[in-house]
Formats: sequence, C-alpha cells, structure tokens
Amino acid sequence: MTATTTAPVAAPPTPTAPRRPSPRLRAWVTRAPLLPALIFMIAVTQLPFVATLVISFFDWNSLYPDARHFAGFENYQEVLTDAALRKSVWTTILLTVAVVLASLVLGLLLALLLDRKFRGRGIVRTLLIAPFLVVPVAAALLWKHVLYNPEYGLLNGLLHYVGGPQPDWISETPLLAVEASLVWQWTPFMMLILLAGLQSRDQQQLEAAPRRRRQRLADLRPPDPAAPAPLPRTGRAARLDLHRAELRRGVHHHLRRPGHRQPPLHRLPDLLPGPRERPRLGRRRPGRHRLDHHRDLRPARGVVPVPRGGVPRMSSIAVRTRGRFRSGAGLGLVAWLAGIVFFLPIAWMALTSFHSEADAATNPPSFTAALTLDGYREFFGAGGGASPWPALINSAVASVASTLLVLVLALPAAYALSIRPVKKWTDVLFFFLSTKMLPVVAGLLPIYLFAKNTDMLDNIWLLVILYTSMNLPIAVWMMQSFLAEVPVAIIEAARVDGAKLPTILARVVAPIALPGIAATSLICFIFSWNELLFARVLTGVVAETAPVFLTGFITSQGLFLAKVCAASLVISLPVLAAGFAAQDKLVQGLSLGAVK
Repeated sequence: MTATTTAPVAAPPTPTAPRRPSPRLRAWVTRAPLLPALIFMIAVTQLPFVATLVISFFDWNSLYPDARHFAGFENYQEVLTDAALRKSVWTTILLTVAVVLASLVLGLLLALLLDRKFRGRGIVRTLLIAPFLVVPVAAALLWKHVLYNPEYGLLNGLLHYVGGPQPDWISETPLLAVEASLVWQWTPFMMLILLAGLQSRDQQQLEAAPRRRRQRLADLRPPDPAAPAPLPRTGRAARLDLHRAELRRGVHHHLRRPGHRQPPLHRLPDLLPGPRERPRLGRRRPGRHRLDHHRDLRPARGVVPVPRGGVPRMSSIAVRTRGRFRSGAGLGLVAWLAGIVFFLPIAWMALTSFHSEADAATNPPSFTAALTLDGYREFFGAGGGASPWPALINSAVASVASTLLVLVLALPAAYALSIRPVKKWTDVLFFFLSTKMLPVVAGLLPIYLFAKNTDMLDNIWLLVILYTSMNLPIAVWMMQSFLAEVPVAIIEAARVDGAKLPTILARVVAPIALPGIAATSLICFIFSWNELLFARVLTGVVAETAPVFLTGFITSQGLFLAKVCAASLVISLPVLAAGFAAQDKLVQGLSLGAVK
C-alpha cells in the first residue's frame, strides 16, 4: 500500500504597489525641459567669457598666436591707467543714463496718450512704433547724413526757412546728437512695454479708483459749511441718515425769527434719499425769485430733479459736455502731433529715396522735386554694383532659423520655470537674464578664434547659433510670464490622458499662449535682422547680411544720399512690414505676461 502525497498549493501573490520614482529622479524629470536651453547658454555665452578672462592674463597678439606668455595683471594695469579709456567709460555712462531716462519718460507719456480712446489711435500707434523697427544701421545713416548734415541736412534746411543758424550738429554737440538719435529709436520700445502694462490693468479697479480717491479726499477735507437753512422735506431723511448729535431741532429758518443764523444741519452726507427738489424753486428763472431772500439751497446747474425712488442723474447738456471731455480730443491731437514728429524722419527718408542725387542734396530741402527710381536702380545693381539679394537672403535665413530655434529651446524652458517650476527657479531665470548684461565684445575674441580654427568663419549657421544665444534670454523671460497664465488643470488633464511633454507643449500650451509666442517671435526676428557686430566681424562675402551690406554705401567721392535712403528703406522694409502687421499681437502678447 502506497501513500500519496499532495503538493501544497502556493498562495496567490499579493499585489505590490507600484514603485514610486525616487525624489532625485523626479527632480531630474522636472529639470529635463530646462536643460537644453541652459546647456546651450552656458556653452555659447559663458565659456567664451571664461576664455576671455583667461586670455586677459596673457600677452597674446592675435597676429602671432604662437608667441604668447603669461603677463599677470600687466594688461589690467595698462588699461586702468589709460586716460582715453576712462573718458570713454564716463561718456558711455552719461549716454546710457540720459537715453534710458529720456526714453522712459517719453515712452510713459506716449503710453498714457495711447491708453485713451481717440480717433485714429491705431494709426498713431503705427507711426510711433516705426522708429523702433528701422534697422539701427539705417537709423544711424539717416540721422548722420539726412538730418544732421550741415550742408543739406533736413534740420538745417528747416532752420533756413526761418532764418536760423546752420550748426554742425555732430561736430559741435556730438553727445547730444547721438542721444537724440537713440532716444528717437528706443522710445517706441519703452512705449510698447508701458502701454502693455497699462492695458493689462483690471478695469473694475480702474473704475473704482476715482471713487476711492474722492472718498480719501473727503476724509481729509475739513467739514463742509453747514446749510444756512433747513432743506424742505428732509426730516425723515435726516433722522435716518444723520447722527442724533448732528441734528438740531426747533431752529427757525425765517429771516425775522431769532436763531436764523444757526444752521440746522452740521454736515450733510453725500446723498440723502429723502430730499426732493422744492417744487417752486426747482427751475430758476433768469430773474430773481421772490423767495430768494430765504437763501434756500437750490440744485446745482445741470442736475435734474430726482424722481421718487430714483437715482440722481445729470442733464443732457452736462452728459454731452462730460462726454466731450472724456473723449480726450485735445490729448488725441497731442498724440497725433507726437506720431507725426516721430515718423517725420522716416517719411523724409522715403521721399529722398525717390529724388535724384542733385535734388536730394539741396538746402533748403526740395519738397516738390521730380521723383525718380535711380536710387533703387543703383541699390539693386543696375549700374554695375553688387546685388543686395544674397545679403537679404542671408539675413532672412539667419533671422527665421534663429527665431525657430529660440522657440524650440525657450518653450520647454519656460514650461519648467512656470508650470512645473524647478527648485530655485528664480535663480535660473536670473541667470538667463544676466547673460544679456554681458557685453557682446566680452566673448567676441574667443568666438572668432574658435570659428577660425574650425573653418566656421563666413558661415551663416554660425550666425544662427549666435543670434539664438542673443535672443534666448529675452524669449525665456517673456514666455515664462506667458505660460504662467495657462491653467494648470488643463495640463493635468492632458497628462492624465497620457500625453507626453512634446504633445502637451504643441497641442495644449502653444495654442493658449499663442499671442505671447507671436510677440516673442516678432521681437527675436527684429533683433536678429538688425544685428550688426557679429555679422561684421565673423562674415565676409558668402554670409554677408543686409546691415553689413548697407555699410558699404558710404563713400568719400560723389553724392550718395538718395542711394543710401533707398537702401535703408529696402533693408528696413521686412521689419517694418512685420511690425505693422503684428503690432496688435505684440501689444497683446506683452500685456499677457511680459510686464506682470
């Protein structure tokens, strides 16, 4: 007989809770969207600066790169004892402070004017932002040769009409001349930022502000003089609205009664619901009323009798007068004048571009000279000169490609700094902003040496990388504020549905923050198109950009004014067209987050 044994039945496995990621892993997941932009900025901006710092301690001539030795602080000693350097630093400080303060004050005044509604406000805003959209090289040539020239400049031409002096602006007042041109160009940008801040204010708080201000003034004001006589039919209202100590009973109001001079009411409240206009004294006739000697209170001019149970209202004449006052017709006229003044140099540049060289260089200026296209023909190479199309194409490729790369890097970084903020995100944001405080020339020499050793000189893609590093801090700063307005609940719902970060950014965040993305793209495109220093140092013929091409029009022989004006207008036209077409998006995008 054999015994059978049964194997014990294994117990079912107990369900185990899913392993939660470690805090360190969650931290790295949170930082992951930020890392590409951060690494890019460190590599392109900080490493060249460190290399510049190291080179500053060596005696190193770039013409003889192999002959170098350690010099210590000799370079710093030589620089700090240079009187010309100290003078240039002091001049730069004066120039910067004067331009920033003047642009800030004028920009605030213009923003306050544009914050009011008047006829043609959109046209005035277009006229005012035009100087900011002009290429800086074109603006410099415009002010130097078209406006400041002592022989045929517009300023001296206008002074010639009134018999004024003919000064040499650049030679006699060089600092003031440069400040005026910079203020003209940067005031519109200040105006846009401040206007966006004004238009992003809460309208309910703005409407309540005058009432609060009047109430504070009423609290500070001494008590109003008492009524010289009792108001008719105010007994019940006085008992309800006035304190018992402020109500005097039994005071006579007739002239021949004793105690007439004693006021029955110490202080009237702002509104008594009970009082009504005295029937016979409501509408005063031109002549003196027979009861005027009683000195009863009359309603103020423009006030209509209050119906029982109604609220006070103004007469139609008062409403129309107040409406005309609030419409700001006078301030609208001031805004129009400011817009015309700011746009006048650009209008004169456009008119001069259609003149012949002889008509363009006249004093006083010839407003009715014959129009011609000779300046544009010479610009486009009809006279045997170089064609501007390669330079224009290079500028377009560098500006568009760098703007797209900026958006690719800035959108995830802004997401990590606003929606899912990393630890010490304010320090990271300050790092991005601090890179804009570093002068471009501080890292230009190492970048040039790197490009020379890697055969990247005169390469358009090197400009794309440098333009991206130039605009990425501004884009991260602006888009961080824009993305902070995106509701977190929508992003959490998309994450619950299984959407990954690229899908969330492309299908959830981007459509909501579209005005901010448009404003950021426009700013980056403008700054990339207008850049001159990198393109001037690092390019030659193949990757020459439009601003560099424009600098080749200045010659020491013959007249070139109409040709320069035509070239400046053509090179500034893409930025002017983009700015005029997207100015609403620009103001709307800035008001969404850039000033909050």
